Amino acid sequence: MVFTSVVFLCIFLPAVLVVYHAVPERFRNAVALTASLAFYAWGAPRFVVVLVVSSLVDYLCSHALPARRGTRSGRLLLLAGVGVNLAVFLYCKYMNFFVEQANQALAWAGQEPVAWTAIVLPVGISFFTFQKLSYVVDVYRGEVEPAPGFGHYLLYVTLFPQLIAGPIVRYSDVSAQLVRRQVEDEDFLAGVWRFGVGLAKKVLVADTLAVTADAAFGATAAAAVDPATLTRAAAWLGAACYALQLYFDFSGYSDMAIGLGRMFGFRFLENFDHPYVSRSISEFWQRWHISLSTWMREYLYIPLGGNRVASWRVYLNLWIVFLLSGFWHGASWNFVAWGAFHGALLSIERFARGRGMRPWPALVAIPRTVVLVMLGWVFFRAWTLPQAWGYLETMLGPTHEGTSVGLAAIARPWTVPMLACAAMLAVAPLWTRSPAWLGDWIVVPGAAHESRSLALRAGVCTALVAASFVIVASSDFSPFIYFQF
Repeated sequence: MVFTSVVFLCIFLPAVLVVYHAVPERFRNAVALTASLAFYAWGAPRFVVVLVVSSLVDYLCSHALPARRGTRSGRLLLLAGVGVNLAVFLYCKYMNFFVEQANQALAWAGQEPVAWTAIVLPVGISFFTFQKLSYVVDVYRGEVEPAPGFGHYLLYVTLFPQLIAGPIVRYSDVSAQLVRRQVEDEDFLAGVWRFGVGLAKKVLVADTLAVTADAAFGATAAAAVDPATLTRAAAWLGAACYALQLYFDFSGYSDMAIGLGRMFGFRFLENFDHPYVSRSISEFWQRWHISLSTWMREYLYIPLGGNRVASWRVYLNLWIVFLLSGFWHGASWNFVAWGAFHGALLSIERFARGRGMRPWPALVAIPRTVVLVMLGWVFFRAWTLPQAWGYLETMLGPTHEGTSVGLAAIARPWTVPMLACAAMLAVAPLWTRSPAWLGDWIVVPGAAHESRSLALRAGVCTALVAASFVIVASSDFSPFIYFQF
């Protein structure tokens, strides 16, 4: 089940909201947990048992850890809690890839391949695994107390607004809310507004740009486009459409998750902060997928030594973090190349700062960052590593002359206007007074002004949801891009 399906919008969400707000407060966790398990079981019924059992292991480990901190048995217990989660994660997400690489090596050596039945990737495993790992580690460190009950912890892991594609929520951020929370009218309306904006970002903007991006790269692996046939202009247009499609798709999901959380009394941290106005790659990673960047810093970069080690170790740490970040996104050499690309860019930036080089002016730095990020997204979007290299050669090669697929072949009448509109929305802080102008309009004090603002927001939200629903009801299924991760 996805947020943009008719079943979710017309049946699941209204029913859960009605029951949740109708029951006494002491029963609301049970309603939310039941709804979350049903939500996940809709798309992955066989994996629900694994999810619950592995969560029980986390819970039992966490309650045994506080008395054993700093001891050998405590470290072994931590290793067991982390190991169970990593074992499930690695097996489900990477075993197909490892077997494929092994079979290629065997074929090269003239040996028979390993017989293997491909594993179906459980949806959302990358996100809830990181949440489970952070909980066990934080309890061991003494940064949080163990969950007061298994139901509280299981609700933290399975809470359906952020279960499938984040944001990655740390237990410390919601532990008090899991015990007690209230939903004021203002919170609920703010949640509805945020959900409506996210729905429109996904359906009206991202899915529209996806048509041109798919035409440039190929909608499926079997229909992958040969980059050599693209003109340079067509390749750049396809890459630009994908860069904005990815942003509006994923930030749209995050908006919907945050909005849903507000409707149920939860407050999740922001996951995006207009990343396409960044002046450097370092700043970009402070603004893009903030929950993942924070997780990687707290649980990988800092434990490796962070900035407190020799310069060469700092560069190595950056490479390790981003290589693993790339591999986290998918079992493919494309994602490894993407991680290496960003690791290299961050290392270069750090080297330049260490040599006292002054930052570039924003007028130059922002477009430079956008172009570099867009080039990196080619690895993300291409179906194979050879296609990615060929696409980059088409975009940047000195003598490329595409022969058959030009702008007219991949663009639609609405492509350029939508691309321009999306670009303006993506860089909104550069030309508006409020960085969050789309969701936090300035209200002049006074009941009359507040009423007009509320009416205007309600009208815009209704129009966005209505337009989005018409498209959802009349078009093919379009999953969120990050569902594949």
